[in-house]
Amino acid sequence: MSTISDILGDRPIARVMPNTSATIGMSASGVAFNEYVSEEQKKRYYQMLDAIGIVIEVEEDKLHAVTALSGSGPAYLYYLLEAFEKVGTEFGLSKETVRTLMVQTIAGSAAMLQKVKEEPDVLRRKVTSPGGTTEAGIRALQDHHFNEAIFQCIKSAEARSRELSKGE
Repeated sequence: MSTISDILGDRPIARVMPNTSATIGMSASGVAFNEYVSEEQKKRYYQMLDAIGIVIEVEEDKLHAVTALSGSGPAYLYYLLEAFEKVGTEFGLSKETVRTLMVQTIAGSAAMLQKVKEEPDVLRRKVTSPGGTTEAGIRALQDHHFNEAIFQCIKSAEARSRELSKGE
């Protein structure tokens, strides 16, 4: 926002980080306002942004994290779906069957998080029977450092967002 202010002077400025799901009204956007944005103007920005999904106000510096998480997030989920499709077809299921199952699984899991209001670890444990298939799968994810891979993914994207904001 300081770059814009340097060019245009002191005036109300909002920076928004939506994602591609905005095209279907399902974006998860972050917005930051400078000190010149009035409450009435914020209200109008929110009305506009509500048309493309949800919006959460953050400090401008936190837009890099929003970019790494929800801005890039659809690509990470699509990449995950690609992996599910690849392994599912190796087990003899059609790509269409795997996609149908996994899209509904993702949608259902997201709906559970929204409606049940339980923490993800609680919901995960409810699915993970001791000695069962899910536990075996979770163990494989842990053995392959899944959490670290996700952390590095987001950390790399956040760092790149900072670089791009500086013109690097």
